[in-house]
Amino acid sequence: MSESILIINAIVAVTFLVLSLFAGHVAGSLAYSKTIKHLRRAARFNFTLLAGIGVLAITKLALIVYRYFYGMPSLGDSLLLFIPLIALPAIAIAVFSVPRLIEIIRMRTTNAYEPANRTKRRSASEVELVVPIQTLTIGALLYALPSLYRLPISFRSELIIAGILIVLLTATLIWRQSVRRRRIHRDNGTSIFHVVRRIGVYVTACFLVTISITQTVSSVELNNQVSASYVQGDLMINTAKAVHEHVEYKWINKTLLPMYEGVTLALKAYKDVGHQ
Repeated sequence: MSESILIINAIVAVTFLVLSLFAGHVAGSLAYSKTIKHLRRAARFNFTLLAGIGVLAITKLALIVYRYFYGMPSLGDSLLLFIPLIALPAIAIAVFSVPRLIEIIRMRTTNAYEPANRTKRRSASEVELVVPIQTLTIGALLYALPSLYRLPISFRSELIIAGILIVLLTATLIWRQSVRRRRIHRDNGTSIFHVVRRIGVYVTACFLVTISITQTVSSVELNNQVSASYVQGDLMINTAKAVHEHVEYKWINKTLLPMYEGVTLALKAYKDVGHQ
């Protein structure tokens, strides 16, 4: 595969991961906005992140198809991972999360700095709004895991494990968000837990960027080595063919030509004797 395709694929993958990570974090923190203005601004930011994620998902799908036609016969495997981990959560976001984000963005109020009451905070913490986005975050991490660290198992086992994990984690997210929504009036988002979570998001994003850059450099070097080995192999094959042709030509000159000349002289002598 060409170096440019590897670099583009790595940029798309790491950007998709980071945007998904921040989208999941913003969706979970949406209900902790203190005023209507902050709530609408967070919803607009989340909507922008989701739009970027949608564009990157389409780009990623196009790269999968392009890599297949480029000569990598793993289209089926990539799609089998892409559909449950990325495509299905993206469809759920378009159906459930986006309409609710638009409602929050269009929320009317006479005073933008009016404190967000319990009803508005609960509408911003609905399961249908938060869980699909956070499921996409988990799916993006699971989808990127084989690229960052190849597990010593078959693809079928990998697919089964990924499917079980995404189902169990989604069920856990639904339960956790249901409990959080009922208790949202008791939490203002200023506890040490929320501070640690925000720090963890930024540290994870930096870690993913670092690992992705390292993995991309290693992949490019490996690709260059493979290309060089192919070129060297072609050169050796061509050299061997030339040597073979040269040896064969020398053998013809030394062996067959003298034999041909001898037979020609014998036939000429035979004809001369016959004429006499």
